[in-house]
Amino acid sequence: MRNTSSQDISFLENELSAERFSECRTPDELNELHDERMKKIVEQALSQVESEQGNCPARFHVLVMGSTGRREQAVFSDQDHAIVFEGGTEHASFFRALGERFTDLMEQAGYERCEGKVMAEEPRWNTTLTGMHSQIQDWLHKGDWESIRYVLILFDSRVLFGQSEAASELKETMFATTNDLPHIPEKIMENTGFRKKRRNVFGQILTDNRGEVNFKTSILFPFVNAARTAAYFEEVTEAPTLSRMKALEPVIPFMKHAAASFEEALAFRHEKTKTASSYDSIHQIKINSLSAKEKEDVKRWMKDGKRLIQEVRSHYSSKERTSSS
Repeated sequence: MRNTSSQDISFLENELSAERFSECRTPDELNELHDERMKKIVEQALSQVESEQGNCPARFHVLVMGSTGRREQAVFSDQDHAIVFEGGTEHASFFRALGERFTDLMEQAGYERCEGKVMAEEPRWNTTLTGMHSQIQDWLHKGDWESIRYVLILFDSRVLFGQSEAASELKETMFATTNDLPHIPEKIMENTGFRKKRRNVFGQILTDNRGEVNFKTSILFPFVNAARTAAYFEEVTEAPTLSRMKALEPVIPFMKHAAASFEEALAFRHEKTKTASSYDSIHQIKINSLSAKEKEDVKRWMKDGKRLIQEVRSHYSSKERTSSS
């Protein structure tokens, strides 16, 4: 059942070939191309499963999370997705097969499998719409670190294929449940508060033993995590980080400046990695290869990301103190 041939992705080899990705001029253009490609893969997976099991038995929605959900993909990307379907569990075998086929075709098309197994072939990420709403409530009531992580993963979701309201409705369940659990906001801040030190006391950028820095974790993630946390607390349903930042400008004054820095950092990463040859290389930036101005830009983005985290934590910590007094 899981064996798929190399012919399965022949439908991508013309107008949606991998070579087109390096030709994209902006991060937005690149992410649009990824979306177009992944929708074609969903359609192909559905066609194959229907040819084996008959017509699709119910309406379904493919959610994308991670950098895909936030519209922050580089030329190479990994998989973070889920399938939620309407109706009951009697349709589970069809959609499990669809999730497995979609995951396989995505891998063949060059999308690395998710190390954390956030993929529609996994039972946790392939369930009824009602089941996912219940799962969200269970995660929040459980409240441990891993359960909160699952909620935040799903909070980064948007609908790739299906009705766009599906993701928003799941997030409304998150907000409603959180409002009944006053300890959850602090759990969310704890879950996203861990951060490696990225510069030494002299302001120099810390690198690995190859002189490289992981641009995604060191530069982009502080912005991503801060915007996600504030978006959750303000009940913003958009998944893209820049959309969240725009919505949050009236709440966090520094957000507008941070959004400009984040957009610059995304554009820089796009230019530096659009000709990368593998997934492993897209996040690594060799510091010694940068000009003096580029190094200063990287330091500035790090500083702004750090400040945004501090601003968000300060805002919601003081808000919590006020509400509890």
